[in-house]
Amino acid sequence: MRLHKKIKMFIQPNIRYGLSNNHLNSWVDLSLRQNKSVNQSKRRGGVLFLSGGKKVAQYNSENPVEPLFNSFSTLLNGLNIMKTYEKVYAGIAYGKRYESGFSFQIKTSFEKRMPNFNTTTYTFKMNYYWMMGDNRHKSQDSRYWGFVSEDRIVGKAWMIWFSWDGGPRWKRIFSWIK
Repeated sequence: MRLHKKIKMFIQPNIRYGLSNNHLNSWVDLSLRQNKSVNQSKRRGGVLFLSGGKKVAQYNSENPVEPLFNSFSTLLNGLNIMKTYEKVYAGIAYGKRYESGFSFQIKTSFEKRMPNFNTTTYTFKMNYYWMMGDNRHKSQDSRYWGFVSEDRIVGKAWMIWFSWDGGPRWKRIFSWIK
């Protein structure tokens, strides 16, 4: 969205529902970009970032646990290794880049953190499946939004990616469904 011919605005709303704690989290990221150059390769100007809302974050943000790895660890070993907290936050940042290549950024934020109790004893009430996508057009799959109930699946399965029954069932892994 253009506010002025040299200012662009980008808005990214996000929504996430936590099955374990039954909380709806939503947050929005907004950036206003000022571009003083016609030539995109020599872009200069300032960027104002605004962000706020309620979301879940990992305590170890420098070296986070991948959600897919945590899902397998939880399902196979009963160990939930991802430690998270819920935060209500607001932040603002400003950055500027000059023609000389020099750039700077200043930012500040407020966070109210609440502990998030990770659970490993969730019992599925109906058949849930882990859905793998092909990542076409930056699509998302169960690595992002978790397991899917059987009544929400549209389409037909054509391959078994992984099978577990007290241990890996090697003959079924990467097999075609007839």
